[in-house]
Amino acid sequence: MFNPYNAKGLMKAAIRSENPVILFEHVLLYNLKERIPDEEYICNLEEAEMVRPGEHVTILTYSRMRYHAMKAAKTSVNKGYDPEVIDIRSLKPFDLHMIGRHIVF
Repeated sequence: MFNPYNAKGLMKAAIRSENPVILFEHVLLYNLKERIPDEEYICNLEEAEMVRPGEHVTILTYSRMRYHAMKAAKTSVNKGYDPEVIDIRSLKPFDLHMIGRHIVF
């Protein structure tokens, strides 16, 4: 879930939601820095985020593991693989629709 853009967008979505929302923040991500837009925006609490499109394998990630999954994806690209990375961002509701479109059994 966490990069500064998502942190702001998901927090705003949680505040505006009519449903109860628990937002977990990983303390080791507090030092991340990123420019975020000045314009108004919110992120959808119900949708996973396609962080990196790819062809060979799908990596599902959540919270701090997004950072590690992106490092692993970069290493994989250097070895000739093309992984996609999906940040599920929310455990409930769980975006089974996006995940189902990208996972092949």
